[in-house]
Amino acid sequence: MNKKALALTTITIVILTLIGGGVFWYFSKYQGTSNPPIPAVGRASNEQDDEQKQNEPEQTPISTSQTNDNQKYQGETVKEADGWKKYTNKYFGVEFRFRDEGDKFIVNSNRDGLEVIYKNWRELTMDDEKPYIYINTFGWDYSPDFNLKNYLEKGGWIHYQNQSLDGFMSIEEITNNNNLIFFKIISNMPAGHFSDYMDEDGNSISETLPELVVLNEYFTEYNKLENNGYIYITGDNDTIKKQIVNSFNFINAD
Repeated sequence: MNKKALALTTITIVILTLIGGGVFWYFSKYQGTSNPPIPAVGRASNEQDDEQKQNEPEQTPISTSQTNDNQKYQGETVKEADGWKKYTNKYFGVEFRFRDEGDKFIVNSNRDGLEVIYKNWRELTMDDEKPYIYINTFGWDYSPDFNLKNYLEKGGWIHYQNQSLDGFMSIEEITNNNNLIFFKIISNMPAGHFSDYMDEDGNSISETLPELVVLNEYFTEYNKLENNGYIYITGDNDTIKKQIVNSFNFINAD
């Protein structure tokens, strides 16, 4: 064997000896240990995963309290004789009656108030009569010395964008069958665009009023719930609207 081959063989033997010794030392040191050192690359990766998890928003399941919160606004409708219905809502502390021989209407409710609407309202077109009655509560104007009539005479009756003080026609004080005082406002709304109803996807549908429209709307004081100053009843079906106003009454709110 020449000197060059001998040197190469010697170097190879030394390298293999060092590698074997390193392997023996590693397993001798960590024998029986379930968690040997994590390589640098793996450790950095795990730290990044932990940091990413910390920065991720928590996935909170839908709380049943949200459902219960919506349910508390719901009322009860009872069918009476001769096609009449009686609606009671203990949350708002109100009740009223209206005639519905064909069982065409339902009463929906949310945190802002109530609406009497046609059951199949999604089937209505722009040309159909829209028998909606809205019963909403308003509270930002309420104070111990709040006077509803004065408030209305100063323009508090305006609830649509294209209404103005020039549209005011008259105000009339009415006492209903339960001795509640309502103020009936008659006003006109000029031709133009206004948001009329929502489609089944929740989109606001606007229609053009081809001519001046006269509105009959009713207001009564209301402080059954905190910070609510008055109730406002409006809508397209004057017959049902009058029935609701005439039978409207306050009950003990829950």
